[in-house]
Amino acid sequence: MSDRAPAMWLYGCHGGAGVSVLEQLWAPMADAHGQLHEMNLLVCSATFDGIAAAHRVLLEAKDNADAGILGAVVVHRDSSKMPRDTTLELQKIKHFTEVWHFPFMKQIAKTRIDDLPTWEPGVAGEPQHRFRRLTNQSNVLATAGEIGDQICREFVRRITE
Repeated sequence: MSDRAPAMWLYGCHGGAGVSVLEQLWAPMADAHGQLHEMNLLVCSATFDGIAAAHRVLLEAKDNADAGILGAVVVHRDSSKMPRDTTLELQKIKHFTEVWHFPFMKQIAKTRIDDLPTWEPGVAGEPQHRFRRLTNQSNVLATAGEIGDQICREFVRRITE
């Protein structure tokens, strides 16, 4: 992460949600360490319990005007389809906020967090550090960039309304 203040905070709704990986992948975001800030992205795993935890945080935050929830990022731990009960729980979150899915990527699962690339809005090209050892390096960066762009567009829309 850079020395700049983050534009958005990654709020992990439960342990192992994926905040550390997303913080490395997305330069304008940082770990909220359990504190709701002005602009938050909830992070949860694509499991029933993970999504239920995000739903609880949304319910608790809806009465707190200072807790700006930009949306939720659902982190997939495998490539399987979510079970029906999990999908129904996800609909409860979508009732309150935007939802983005970060797909399972074998390259990320096999890589140390510090060796992952970092996407920055408006910066094109290959990452400038140890990422060369990964196969399909551009695939990880492209996926992180595509989702990051969508989130940043929502962020800009929110702050300019």
